[in-house]
Amino acid sequence: MIHDTWCRLVIHKFNELMNIIIPLVDSIKNYRVDNLGLITSKANNYKIWKEGIIKHNNKEFAFKTADNKTQSIKRKKRTN
Repeated sequence: MIHDTWCRLVIHKFNELMNIIIPLVDSIKNYRVDNLGLITSKANNYKIWKEGIIKHNNKEFAFKTADNKTQSIKRKKRTN
C-alpha cells in the first residue's frame, strides 16, 4: 500500500523476512550518502530482532535451546 507520505509492506511468509527484509535493511548503509545505516536504538533493536529471526529459522538451534531450558528447569526443581 503506497500513499503520498508513507507506505506499508505486509509480509505473509517467514522466508520473506529472511530473503527480502533482512538483506534490504542490511544494505541501507550502502545507499545512504552519509553511510550511517541504522543509528541510535533502532540499530540495536534491529540487531536483536535479526538475531531472533535467524535463531528461529535454525530449527536445530531452537530445539536445542528449548531442551536446555527444560533440563535447567528440571534441575532447579530437583534441588529445591
